Parts: sequence; structure tokens; C-alpha cells
Amino acid sequence: MRVLMFINPFWSHVNPNLALVNELIKKGVDVIFFSTEFFQPFLSKLCEVSLYPDNDNLFDWGIENKVEDIDEGIRKILGYYNRNFGEAFNKLFLFATEMIKRYNPSCIIYDYFDASWAKNAADDCKVVSIASSPTYAINRSLFMENPHDFVRYVWRVPQNSKLLSTDKSIIKFSEHITRRICFEKNLKKFDLFEIGNSSYLNIVHTSRELQPYAKHFGYEFLFVGCQILRLESSPIDFANQLGNHPIIYFSLGSTIRSVDISLMKMCVDGLRSLNTPVVMSLGQYVKPQDIAEDIEKQFILRNYVPQIEVLRYSDVFITHCGHNSINEALLAGVPMICIPIQTDQFINAKVVCDNGAGIYLEREGLNEEMLRRAVKFVLENHESMKMNARRLGKSLSQTDDFKCAVERIMSFQ
Repeated sequence: MRVLMFINPFWSHVNPNLALVNELIKKGVDVIFFSTEFFQPFLSKLCEVSLYPDNDNLFDWGIENKVEDIDEGIRKILGYYNRNFGEAFNKLFLFATEMIKRYNPSCIIYDYFDASWAKNAADDCKVVSIASSPTYAINRSLFMENPHDFVRYVWRVPQNSKLLSTDKSIIKFSEHITRRICFEKNLKKFDLFEIGNSSYLNIVHTSRELQPYAKHFGYEFLFVGCQILRLESSPIDFANQLGNHPIIYFSLGSTIRSVDISLMKMCVDGLRSLNTPVVMSLGQYVKPQDIAEDIEKQFILRNYVPQIEVLRYSDVFITHCGHNSINEALLAGVPMICIPIQTDQFINAKVVCDNGAGIYLEREGLNEEMLRRAVKFVLENHESMKMNARRLGKSLSQTDDFKCAVERIMSFQ
């Protein structure tokens, strides 16, 4: 049996799939993982890796701006969905079609978000396509359950928009977008809320407890939790600097090019007065001198840190709420300060904070004092928030759906 993996080249998308790949390989499955040069050395320790065309340039979508008004909302949301028909997606569709014909797999596993090109290629080649969601599942029923929250946290329409006045106006808006896309792309049928879903199997890397409105997802959705497979372990070279103080850990992800440097500087300026160690993971595109030329010893700045190891020491995690980050924090029982910046991070933050494991801060209007007060609040309420984080982490680690997902995949050979 052969399986092709078409996964977006970001840590929060790659990491959730590693345990699944490892389990398939144990069962004798030939797995080919498509990625970029950045991930190739890492993934090659586990399975065969093949590179996407043009490497990560095709995946550099950047930060999506917030919608300012209804007209702008239509334009930007159309732009989001039009990515599924743009030049980069067409190029990836042709690439996936070529790879499917070359390797003749039993099935493919594609990224639930922004990889409909792989699903479409498999459909054209009459090959089974399985969705792998690094975060939550979405369908029309979830949207209809709470249209207001959907457009606010998924589409990022601001609270003062007239669109949010009634659920009826939101539904009408979604119907308008659907008609526009069908007209512009000459489609007979298109569903905004099902574009990433597979009719065969959808593997969702969270628990049913954390999935919003889980009751709307049936047999074709398996919630496998978070299975961490560590292909490498790096020691912390700054452990002697941590002492017995509360530890604050800050990370906005490590592979996104559009980095919010101003937020990093705000963190330094806002947390100086707390006189406690702050570990900052800057990512591969930011240099420490971009943040501050001369910085106090309490700040430990690195382009990369072994996050799982750092979380073992941490008392507070300031995060952009990539799903990989929140899963690892919950498994470690670390409360979060959630500052979502793009895509699924907003709904991730909402779920964490609704369950008492974090504080939600909007990036727009955030200042040093607000960030400092949030850190103090978490430290003052640490025990209760840590208990909530551990409860959610337990739900991620105790699920039978992972084994079931492997068996379902094997059934397609």
C-alpha cells in the first residue's frame, strides 16, 4: 500500500501528522511526504520526502487583513476563497495530478486547509482522498449553529460590522459569496463550508471536547487528539538562566515569513518590569538585533527553541495560537495568553479561553500595559488555569479515534 501526503509546510500542519505517518510505516505502508527544503532534513528521518515545486514560495500567503466593512468584507473573503482557484493552486493541482499518476497510490492524505487542489487532483484520478485537519473541522451545520461566531472568528469580520447585526444577514452574506464564486469561476455547485472536507474520511487532530459543536460531525470525522512523535530532541542551552522564578515563554511560530516584529518589541518593553525570565522564540526570519540591540539578561532570544522542552519549565505561554502550539501547551498544562494573528488562530484562541485555560487579547489596540496586566493575571490565577489546561490536555491524549483512523486508512488498500 502506498500513501501520498500533501501537507502545508508549516510546523502546526506537519507535526500533527507525524505519529500517523509513523504508525502507517509500522504497518508496512509506503508513505511519501510532500514538503519543502526547510522540512526535508527533519521529515527524512521518518519517511521518504519529495519537494513541492518552487518550494515554499507557493505557500507564502502572508497575514490576512481584518475586514473593515461589508464591501471590503466581500472582497477579502472572496480573495480568501479565490486562493482555491488562483495561479499557485492551479500549479499545485497540476503537480499533485502528476505525482498521483506517477506513484499510483491507494489513497492520498491532504491538508484540510488550503489544499483542495490535492483533493481535486485525486478526484480527477479516481483515487481516494482523506483530509487531515491540524485544527478543527468545519461544515455547514457548524456555521448554521452560530453564524455570528463563525464570521467573527473564522472570517474575521469585525464586531462593529453591520453584517453581524443578525444571523439572517450573515446567512444572506454567505449566499451572496457563493453566488459570486459560482459566477466568476463558472461552477455549478460550490459550498463555502465543505471545501476542505472529504467524503471518505476526515482526520481531525483535536478531541471532541475541544471541537466546536462536535455533535454535527458524524462517522466520516475522527477526532484523533494530539499524538506527539519526537523525531529529534534538543537540550535547552539556557536552563541555568531560568532559576526559580516564574518563566514566561513567547512564540509566534517559526516558519511564517510575515512576522509581527512590533509585537515582539512590545513583549520586551512590556515585560521588563516583571523581572522574571522571558524566553522568546523569534522564528527563522527574525534576528535578535531586530528586536533590541542591548537587552537585559532576563530575556533569552533564540531563532529556535525546543518548544516541548521549554514548555516543561514555563508558567505562562504568550502565543499566536497555532494549533500545534496550543496542543503542546495543553498537554504540558501551561496557561496561555492568546494573541491570534491569522487564519485558524482566532477560533483556536476562543476555544482555549472559553475553557478557562487562557486570556484572549486582540492584536489590534494591544499595548505594553495590557500585555503586562494579562501576564500578572495568569500568574495570580495560575493554579486554576493550569488545572483547566491539564483537563483539556487529558482529552487530547485519551482518544481511541487514532487507532480507528489508521484502520480506516488501511481499509482503502
